[in-house]
Amino acid sequence: MTNLVILVGRIARDPETRTTTGGTGVWGAMEPKTNVSSESHRKGAFRSPAHPPGITL
Repeated sequence: MTNLVILVGRIARDPETRTTTGGTGVWGAMEPKTNVSSESHRKGAFRSPAHPPGITL
C-alpha cells in the first residue's frame, strides 16, 4: 500500500504528466488499475482481508 502512495505522489508532482487541457489527466491514466465496479464494491467484493465475507461483526 505504501508503494502505491509513493507512486501516486510522484505522478502528481510530475509536471510533464499533468494536463491542463481537460484531458484524462493523472487519475484518468490510473483508471485501468481500479477495475472494481461500484456494484461490486457495494456487494463487498473490495473487502479488507482482516474481515472475511463469512464473518460479520
